[in-house]
Amino acid sequence: EAASVCAELPEPPEREAVQASVRELRSLGALTPCENLTDLGKLLAKLPIDARLGKLIVLGVCFGAADEALTIAATLASRSPFLSPLERRTEADRSKRSFAADNQSDHLACLAAYEQFDGTSGQGRFDFARERFLGIKTLQGVAQLKRQLLEALSHAGIAPPGLRSSYVESVGRQQGNDGVRAALGQRFQAPQELLCALLSAALFPQVAYLHAPMTKKGPCAAELVRLHIREPQGESSEPQTACIHPSSVN
Repeated sequence: EAASVCAELPEPPEREAVQASVRELRSLGALTPCENLTDLGKLLAKLPIDARLGKLIVLGVCFGAADEALTIAATLASRSPFLSPLERRTEADRSKRSFAADNQSDHLACLAAYEQFDGTSGQGRFDFARERFLGIKTLQGVAQLKRQLLEALSHAGIAPPGLRSSYVESVGRQQGNDGVRAALGQRFQAPQELLCALLSAALFPQVAYLHAPMTKKGPCAAELVRLHIREPQGESSEPQTACIHPSSVN
């Protein structure tokens, strides 16, 4: 067992923490009940990113949305690209919400912001970032992480063979973008409905849902609707009430 092995380390982690990690990996489909790696687990072990984000990338590859999945995973693994200067916070919040359009998704807002930044050429890219309150260095870091993850996918055998981060970057310089979509040969933009489904599948059970209890007169009033999440430790079947972070586009 992982807990027994970790207990022999010079500075062993808490047994409960190891057991919680094992439960999470099982829920991802990365471990068998006997704590052996599944085929998915072996793939995730080759990706230098959190296992849930790795699963998002693998699902993206399977459903023809690898570029978008890489972008979302890279943004989630980085600091937020959205800036909020105190003296212009209202403008910055308005700009951020415009990236979300009508989808009410912070993840898709990050995707839209990155794609618009990456699709702008030359000096205009930096002007765009400043006008839309985006962190230029953060977005450049996202591009670099995308290329590194693509290289790992190539080594794992689920992306075109022989792709190196440096090669993809050179392709991007020629085309004026990060080079990932061209290196993948992905011709079409993935629909938002597919991306939402992939996010839910990869991040489950770390998802929230709206709880609107029925009354004798029908649906409850809006003020009675609550946001519910799974109990963080996974030890209780009773949901917990959650709140949306103030920085969210919702």
